[in-house]
Amino acid sequence: MHRNLRGRVAGGVCAALSLQLGWDATLVRVLFVLSLALSGGLTFWGYALLWVLTPFEAEGQTPVKEGAEWLKGVFSRADAVSDGPPAA
Repeated sequence: MHRNLRGRVAGGVCAALSLQLGWDATLVRVLFVLSLALSGGLTFWGYALLWVLTPFEAEGQTPVKEGAEWLKGVFSRADAVSDGPPAA
């Protein structure tokens, strides 16, 4: 499952779910909006969770993994800067 699909509207989660389930994307979107109204917005967090855990491209990384790699790079550069040049 991935979100880089033709016909995606916002994050691509409904389009990805429709492809995965074999349903029409419009049906999935309508069900999403109805569940937003009935759950008092709780469905939004499910959508956000699916967005975070679903890669944009078929062979890509999830946004969570990309963020973790970015943080790892930030902290490794911070360690290199804090070490500074060797003392003479």
